[in-house]
Amino acid sequence: MDSSNREHHIESKDSESLYRSGLRLFKGKKYQKAFPLFHEAAHKGDTAAQNIVGLMYEKGVGIEQNNQKAVEWYQKAAAQIISEARLQVRSGPPQTMRPVDSADHSKNYAATVRWYHGLAEKGNADVEENLAMLYECGCGVKKNFVEALQWHRKAANKHHAGAQYHVGIAYCYGRGVSKNFENGFIWFERAAAQGHADAQLEVGRMYAEGKGVKQNSTEAFKWYRKAAEQENVIAQYQVGRMYYHGEDIKKDLKKAFKWFEKSAGSGCDEAYHDLGGMYVRGEGVKPDMAKAQASWQKAAEKGHLESMEKLGSMYFDGFGVEKNYALAKTWWQQAAEGGHAGSLVNLGWLLYLTGNYQESIEWSQKAAAKKEGLGQANLALVLLISGDIAASEREYQVLKNQYGSKNEWIKSAKSDLAEYIAQKGQYATAAKKILRKYFA
Repeated sequence: MDSSNREHHIESKDSESLYRSGLRLFKGKKYQKAFPLFHEAAHKGDTAAQNIVGLMYEKGVGIEQNNQKAVEWYQKAAAQIISEARLQVRSGPPQTMRPVDSADHSKNYAATVRWYHGLAEKGNADVEENLAMLYECGCGVKKNFVEALQWHRKAANKHHAGAQYHVGIAYCYGRGVSKNFENGFIWFERAAAQGHADAQLEVGRMYAEGKGVKQNSTEAFKWYRKAAEQENVIAQYQVGRMYYHGEDIKKDLKKAFKWFEKSAGSGCDEAYHDLGGMYVRGEGVKPDMAKAQASWQKAAEKGHLESMEKLGSMYFDGFGVEKNYALAKTWWQQAAEGGHAGSLVNLGWLLYLTGNYQESIEWSQKAAAKKEGLGQANLALVLLISGDIAASEREYQVLKNQYGSKNEWIKSAKSDLAEYIAQKGQYATAAKKILRKYFA
């Protein structure tokens, strides 16, 4: 392959392939051939390649030694590692970082982290806090909450609001230190006083729950409001909730609706769910079933189980939408698969109504296992109708033992049996015996 074709071949590869090819050459000590592959991958944004290019410039391996370029590439790698660390701490494991303990990547970021360590030791609070984040999530280094907390503390003692917030998190969740809500509150309060929105949310939450500080709804509202005004989505929802329920503030449904709407606009599934209910009931806004359906749909698409159940019920009853059993089943099944007990009951009943007895039994058994009385009653009835009289009797016995004789589920079971008998179902005689034996 001539040089022009080789260059085209390199450019056509993705950064991962370039990095892997470079790594094979590097391990074979073909440093000069490895460097252009790493360099191309680094330009394409590969963090590991940026790290090794920095190292090769620093050591003069495969390329002429150049400290200035080494620092430039270390800075690029560090910026990406830190960005991923912050994403992981806030949102869970990053999707783009390679695991540091994989077979050939255990030292991917070692040079960058070593360089960054040197900066942190000079006492810059921002750098100390960034290094703490790396240890907290295990990005570029082995995860170590104790080491993370040490660096968080260094920055926090320099009045770094983000670091103060993370020290509070460490105390409240026992990361690198024993749980201590009182100490957690102290650090959250320090960060909140500097305007840190997430810390203001936590101060509000701790006042609301009485954790680490005496319960005080007025203070909770004050701090939630401060965070909400800084566009903190969860705080906006909490302000709306407090206005809705009138928790130590005057109940105001219009204000509740406004704050729920703000929170939902930023993607809060709980806010979308509550907006749906307010549209149905006409609370703080004119009733609008189309908007209720749209709000619940948005929440459901984000995985909100209660909203899935609401959507299923709308389609089952034809409440504000055209009746549609297929869509009712779709939404109830999604919620049921997520463990929503009411949807397990509803799905079992829908399947019974549509003649899918075996499926109905399976879902009703899951509902009964969650101690859902209506699910237990449905299960007993479907077993009867499907001809398993002995199993049906056992379930009615369980129902009677669990709920006595005056419970609403007992009344529902009696009513369903009476209706089946009146319809002269195939097993009406067995139904009469069960009715007399357990519900006389």
